[in-house]
Amino acid sequence: RMEKKATIFQISLKDFKSYEGTHNIGPLYNFQAIVGPNGAGKSNLMDAISFVLGVKTGKLRSQNLGDLIHRKEGEREGKRSSCAVSIIFKEGEQQVKFERKVVKSGDGWASQYRIDNEGVSAEEYDSRLNTNYNIVTKAMNFLVFQGGVEAVASRSSKELTSQIELIADGEELKNQYEAALREKEEIEENTIYQYQKKKGMGSEKKQLKVQKEEAERYNTLERERRNTVKKHVLWLLYHIEADIKAHGKELSRKRVQAGEYASKAEELKAQIESAKKKQAEVQSEIRTAERKIRKKLEELEGSRPDAIKTQEEIDHIRKRMANADKNREKLNEEVKRHAAGIEDLEEKLASVEKELAILQSEIDASRRQTVTFSGDQLTEYNSRKEQVYKETVTEQQEMAQLERQQKNEQEEQDAMNAKITEYDNQKQRLEEAQTLLEDRQDKTNTSIEEDKSKIRQLQQQFEAARQENERAKARQTELTQKLDQVQTRIKDAKIDSRETQREKRFKETLADLQRLFPGVVGRLFDCCEVPNSKYDIAVTVAMGPNMDAIVTDTERTAKECVSYLKEQRLGTATFLPLDRLRVEPINEHLRMLGERAKPIADCIRYDKKIEPAVLYAVGNTLVSDTVADAKRVAFGKTRHKVVSTDGILIAKSGLMTGGLSGIESKAQRWKAKEVEQFKKDRETLWKELTDLGRGVRNQNLEAQLETQISELEAKIEFSRNDLATTKDKIKKIEKDLATLEKNRRILNNQTDEKSKSLTERQEQINEISEVIAEKEDDIFEEFVTAVGVNNIREYEQKQLKDAQRQNENRTRLTSLQSRLQNQLDYERKRDLETPRVQLETQLEKDKERLEELEAKQEEVKEEDKNGQKELAKLRKEEDKLRSQVAEAEHVLKELRKDEAIQTHELRGVSKNIAAEETMVERLKDRRRAILHRCKVEEIRLPIKGEAEKEKAEKKKRPRDDEAEEEGEEEGEKSESESESEGEEMEIDEESLTTEDEKQISKIEFSLIKKSLVAKSQEEYNKLNETYLEDIAKLVSDMEKIAPNLRAINRYDDVVDRYTSTSEEFEKLRKRAEKLVKKFTKIKKLRFEKFMEAYNIISNNIDRIYKEVTQDPGSQAYLTLENMQEPYLAGVKYNAVPPKKGFRDIEQLSGGEQTVAALALLFAMHAYRPAPFFILDEVDAALDQRNVQKMVRYIRKRSPDLQCIVISLKDQFFEHADALVGIYKDVPNEKSGTALLDLRKFSTR
Repeated sequence: RMEKKATIFQISLKDFKSYEGTHNIGPLYNFQAIVGPNGAGKSNLMDAISFVLGVKTGKLRSQNLGDLIHRKEGEREGKRSSCAVSIIFKEGEQQVKFERKVVKSGDGWASQYRIDNEGVSAEEYDSRLNTNYNIVTKAMNFLVFQGGVEAVASRSSKELTSQIELIADGEELKNQYEAALREKEEIEENTIYQYQKKKGMGSEKKQLKVQKEEAERYNTLERERRNTVKKHVLWLLYHIEADIKAHGKELSRKRVQAGEYASKAEELKAQIESAKKKQAEVQSEIRTAERKIRKKLEELEGSRPDAIKTQEEIDHIRKRMANADKNREKLNEEVKRHAAGIEDLEEKLASVEKELAILQSEIDASRRQTVTFSGDQLTEYNSRKEQVYKETVTEQQEMAQLERQQKNEQEEQDAMNAKITEYDNQKQRLEEAQTLLEDRQDKTNTSIEEDKSKIRQLQQQFEAARQENERAKARQTELTQKLDQVQTRIKDAKIDSRETQREKRFKETLADLQRLFPGVVGRLFDCCEVPNSKYDIAVTVAMGPNMDAIVTDTERTAKECVSYLKEQRLGTATFLPLDRLRVEPINEHLRMLGERAKPIADCIRYDKKIEPAVLYAVGNTLVSDTVADAKRVAFGKTRHKVVSTDGILIAKSGLMTGGLSGIESKAQRWKAKEVEQFKKDRETLWKELTDLGRGVRNQNLEAQLETQISELEAKIEFSRNDLATTKDKIKKIEKDLATLEKNRRILNNQTDEKSKSLTERQEQINEISEVIAEKEDDIFEEFVTAVGVNNIREYEQKQLKDAQRQNENRTRLTSLQSRLQNQLDYERKRDLETPRVQLETQLEKDKERLEELEAKQEEVKEEDKNGQKELAKLRKEEDKLRSQVAEAEHVLKELRKDEAIQTHELRGVSKNIAAEETMVERLKDRRRAILHRCKVEEIRLPIKGEAEKEKAEKKKRPRDDEAEEEGEEEGEKSESESESEGEEMEIDEESLTTEDEKQISKIEFSLIKKSLVAKSQEEYNKLNETYLEDIAKLVSDMEKIAPNLRAINRYDDVVDRYTSTSEEFEKLRKRAEKLVKKFTKIKKLRFEKFMEAYNIISNNIDRIYKEVTQDPGSQAYLTLENMQEPYLAGVKYNAVPPKKGFRDIEQLSGGEQTVAALALLFAMHAYRPAPFFILDEVDAALDQRNVQKMVRYIRKRSPDLQCIVISLKDQFFEHADALVGIYKDVPNEKSGTALLDLRKFSTR
């Protein structure tokens, strides 16, 4: 403990919070209590003390300094513009005054600081408090606010660590530590990165040297390959041009023949158009009749919802009237129950009031029987206490000496027990360390085995990578063949992929609808497939206009799409909402017709969810292979709608249609979908070929795997060294454990001897205590008889228990009386008559409405009967018009039959023309592809007249230029002497065929030798194969090299960067060493400061806890969670209350937690202790027994520590040296103070 240096002598407040004017509180004594009722201003006095000692405004229950100035309710803000609090410290005869004042500063408020009436800065003010009196404002080592004890008890281990470091004044070191740690980690990370970079660049330098040599060899082979490719391309273009001219002549002849058939077909088309016009007029009349019928049906259907609504309302009213009758009976029963409930409540209330009267009589009788001391009796009581002390002074001194000896020896035994505990903890830590090392040993062994397994896996991967490169080359050849096949199928399909402007707009519109409305499924055509192409035309005819209809999930989505099309003016479209389509499933009988016909829906492949849309479009339409089969099925016993595979449609009515314009081209769209799939396959093949091309050349993977195997072998060697070190550490720990066990046995023997000595001395103390007790009973014998009690202690305890029991009973009965009275008032105010009247009124209204609705229902039935008669008349007129349409259809059918013959002939010639056009287009596409390849691969073809120009230029060149080009000339010796490189041609792949022909016309084909001109397809294939083999051999030789072509240019750059990186690494390494030394120094200083505070607190906590609990069997101790750097982890606080086992502090009772927290606070106070300690209602959770213990401890500490406490318990404050009373002056809205010196009343 530190010797007492200074105490608070006086506190002065001026206009601070609830204190108006000036209040001087003092002198204050060593054990000073502050008392007063709740709301009187005790906490404001605590705020004043905190304020003058430099605590921030936010911790004083105020938002700003201006809130600290005293103001009455309704008082204007500017009346008082300042407040002040001063405190006088007294040290011997010397007094020092600290004052803090709030003053107006511009639009805000500011603090002024004074020491002995001399102005100082806030920093100097805090420094003087810290230096002279050990008052650390941030750590609050002088004050415990109300509720602060509970906060200490619930504090986590990390928070306790922060508090200890704050007390140890380590806040600045903490910031330095974190900054140094960040710098150290950053420089270490940069150093490691730079080292890895240096290592990687060294490896890269070695690889580039090898790659540079490979690249030079690769370039030589590349020049040979390009020359061979150029010859091959020139040879291919020559033969393509020859084939184009031959097929062009045949195409012209076929076109003349097609013109003759087309003119005859046009004459028949004109006659068909006339017949169709007449038929259309009759059909227009039929549509008019149909519109009238639909309108009449809509009128009849429109009236039905009103009739249904009327019937529903009638049913609803009848149901409501039945419910009203039931509710009327329930209301009558409720009125009876309400009256009975009021009567029951009145009886219960009368019974409670009677019990209250009886209880009051008992309280009055108890007060009359209470024994109280008169003034003379109190004087006699104090006198007899003095007499007891004088007559037993020898025994008391002897007992005090024995107790001191007992205490000292007990502390020695506790120290030995603490040492034993420390040995146990040390043993536990060593055993844990041993366990960790053994785990590490096991993990290291496991790691070595895993690394060996990884090496085996990497070796397998190395072998697999080598095999994969060989497999990829084979796959590349296979994909090239497949790609050629797909290209051929696309050209053979001969689909006109050009889209009209209208179709493009429709696709863009559909894409927008799908993006904006998630419920748009898509176009019906896009959602279906026809697996068998022979049914393309039949499906197209069966679907009709619905083929381009848009399928949506709901009708709402369809309406939203229609609104969007109108707003954006994007045209019209048909929508098929799946939730509104009502279709019949396919009749299973239709699937049993055999080979003659089958449902056309079975010829379509589609998703199950769009089945309603497909059935809506085609229904139960059947499909037949021939028109004859279609007629037999359509006109059988049961009429069916049938379509033939060539597009002839027979309706149920017998109407037959066919040869519609554009059906064939429209049906071709099914094949277009197949071509799109071919194109997707082509893209997939191209992508895979590209990826394979990269994979074949990725031979660096083998080198990477070799590097990884080497690194793993080095790691295994390091793990083996670490394993040996770990085994040495385990042996050392086993040796330390044996030494600890030996020392613990010695301490156990010494503890047993101490326990025996303590027991003997305690028996002596008990004997002396009995002598003093007998003497005290003799002296007080007459006194207790006179006052009518057995002894003073019995009297005090009895009075307290009786008063407490009576107060609890009165509170319970008063609460019950209030609850019953409130319930009775509520029941009396309830209105049950109004709901009954409202119910009767509603019944009358429902009867009137029911009669009105029944009359309306009869009118609707009469209107529906008349509408049905008009509908029958309209349908009779429609049947007459349909018979006229059937006659016009017969005439149209004969004309179409004649037209079909001419069209068939024309189609045969057109197919021949298309075949020739396809062949020409295929040749032109091939020519364009070759020209595009020349552009992409930069193949420069010879141009007419360029050879002579090149020779002339060479003659003019200086000898030096010729020497420079010697290498190029050697690479071209294999070419014809007359062949030159020619100029590069700019070829646009999207240019017209005429542009291609212009470019072809410039090429010098005369350079091709006659021996290379193929006279047959067999000879052509043989020559082409020779070229391809030569090129493939060169490519194969190049692929074996797998060069890095940029290695030539990159090698010198990598050498320079490697040198620069090495220098940078050395700079970083030296700087890292300096930062590590700096961090270690700060870490050591922070550890020493923290441990200095921790050791003092830890060494005092157990002693203080025993003194507070007054039980040597209690125990309290602190444990560090991190021994190496304790400030980074938590400090665990454990307390074992008297006669209880070990448990976490959170599991202790409220009182036990409070006692443990107070012991911790006093232990913290032991490090750099302030000369005083202020406690605000810390006894709130303590029972009477613990309050007495706390009083004894504070009384014991009062010689060297001034304690100022706020308490509402008389068991606490009645033992103080003096009281400061705080009271509330309600009329004047301010707090007042009064002082009372209790020392003159003390009997101690």
